[in-house]
Amino acid sequence: MYSLFYVTDMLLGFLEFMMVAYGIVSLLVFFGILKPYGRITSLIWMNMQGLFEPLLRPIRRFAPPLRGFDWSFLILYLVIILVRSLLREYGPLGHPVAISVGAA
Repeated sequence: MYSLFYVTDMLLGFLEFMMVAYGIVSLLVFFGILKPYGRITSLIWMNMQGLFEPLLRPIRRFAPPLRGFDWSFLILYLVIILVRSLLREYGPLGHPVAISVGAA
């Protein structure tokens, strides 16, 4: 059971890292620093959009963009941080198993 929580925590950590990268790339594309039609940029951009758009779409139904700012990205990021902290606080990741080395 511990390994399931550990793998879930690792996957959420990877998703958190990828969200930061997605945010940076989306800002670079938005401000025109990166051109989205370049070969490498479009490959990275399309893969990141394919990963995050299905996760962001349900959030956008409840939190539409306000004055041009998309809040769904921030909400998803905070949910991932909340789930990771709950796993660490209340799951077995927060309470390491005591391993007895010698006989008592």
